[in-house]
Amino acid sequence: VVTGKPINIGGSRGRREATGRGIMITCDQAIKKFGLRPENTRVIVQGFGNVGSNAARLMHEAGYKIIGIIEVEGALYNKNGIDVEALNGYREKNRTLAGFPEAEKADPTELFQSECEILIPAATENQITSRNAAKIRCRILAEGANGPTTAAADEILAANKVFVIPDILCNAGGVTTSY
Repeated sequence: VVTGKPINIGGSRGRREATGRGIMITCDQAIKKFGLRPENTRVIVQGFGNVGSNAARLMHEAGYKIIGIIEVEGALYNKNGIDVEALNGYREKNRTLAGFPEAEKADPTELFQSECEILIPAATENQITSRNAAKIRCRILAEGANGPTTAAADEILAANKVFVIPDILCNAGGVTTSY
């Protein structure tokens, strides 16, 4: 009853981008902790719906290097960074990410476990479990989705010194703005 209201009945401008913007803001603070700068920070985003696409776009605009996008139909990788605006335009025109000429096709599981500074699981819950947590090679895990990490995986990530920005903080921008 209090989230997602249209502007004409008291809703908030910027609601569509709010969750992605919140992810970017929490990542901005996390990289400071590690002495990183956006232009030297490689990011992989799992999920390119509202949350993931807006986080990727805003972070790209802020100078982060978005090296990987993982979506249901496959994954894209470019070690030099993906132009997220061009990717959004391509998807709008073609209704798919497949075939985007400025990135190479990648295996989604391998890309999810690739080395990067920030991994953003922004798709759905239970993506990082006891089965794959030890293979996660990011420095910062920014939980864009609700519950993307299981409790057992949290313990493994902590033992491997992965800094987790929990979903209750990382993706709260959307609900906060809606309210």
